[in-house]
Amino acid sequence: MSFEVCEELHVRVKNEAGTLAGVLAAVAGSGVAVRAFYAWGEGERGTVALVPTDARKAKAALKKAGYAEVSSAKVVLGSLRDKTGMGAEVAGRAAARGYNLDYAYATGTGKGTGAVVLAAGKLAGRLARALSKG
Repeated sequence: MSFEVCEELHVRVKNEAGTLAGVLAAVAGSGVAVRAFYAWGEGERGTVALVPTDARKAKAALKKAGYAEVSSAKVVLGSLRDKTGMGAEVAGRAAARGYNLDYAYATGTGKGTGAVVLAAGKLAGRLARALSKG
């Protein structure tokens, strides 16, 4: 398992069909890959959260595409084996070291590797180092 600190962008958007595709297309059009994302709606508004490979360039592309409300936060991105119970293991390791996670999300295919994103506020760097030690 490896863990690193990354910048996660939060884009406030209209909650309507095609908005997620528009946000992701704006980032992809700038040549930036997205390592993880999730989105949710809240009535007429919504948020797209994404972890780009180049946050500065992605943020500029989003602004250019007309997305005015873009903020960011430091998160921990982990690459790990995709197997049953891995999420519980990582969350348990964070808890055992005293870290209270603000939120977390993960994905996998059932084969190979998966990804996990953990938010711990200002403690992201310390959490990444602690989890990387095993």
